[in-house]
Amino acid sequence: MPLFRRLFRSLTFRVIAFSSVWAVLALIVIATVISALFRQASERGFESLLSAHLFNLISSVDVSTDGFLAGFPNLSDLRFTEPQSGWYWTVEPVTENLHGELSSPSLTGPVVGVPTSVVPFDDRFQRRYRTVGLNGEELEVIESEFVLDDQNRVARFRMMGNRSELNDEVTAFER
Repeated sequence: MPLFRRLFRSLTFRVIAFSSVWAVLALIVIATVISALFRQASERGFESLLSAHLFNLISSVDVSTDGFLAGFPNLSDLRFTEPQSGWYWTVEPVTENLHGELSSPSLTGPVVGVPTSVVPFDDRFQRRYRTVGLNGEELEVIESEFVLDDQNRVARFRMMGNRSELNDEVTAFER
């Protein structure tokens, strides 16, 4: 009998081959599950960070007595000071009795938002969408409209984070 046939008839060979196939399949499944869990955890952390920055921004902006936006937001994140970093914030008036705009030092040009007819505000007066940043990076945007004083002056707060960085980190982990 040829050696090849004897190997296939050998119980030892079949057990080792079968175990090896199952081990490889198990490793592939485990790697896929771990990558998916890492992506989910990273995305949750990213969205939580953006939300925390948004609430910090809202709490640090006020209205001057003559109806102009005022405040010096300090988000304690250097990415908001680096030009074109993909990490931006803006505060824009919504009502006619509010004037001026505020923006992060990192924002050196306009970032096009999505119209409210496409992505409307939810019941918490927030909306989330993705858009393209100043360098072509993908941005995750959280917007909220907030009444700033007793004269019903409303401002729109936009917090933008560089989603391309998140995707690069997940891709590096998956390698």
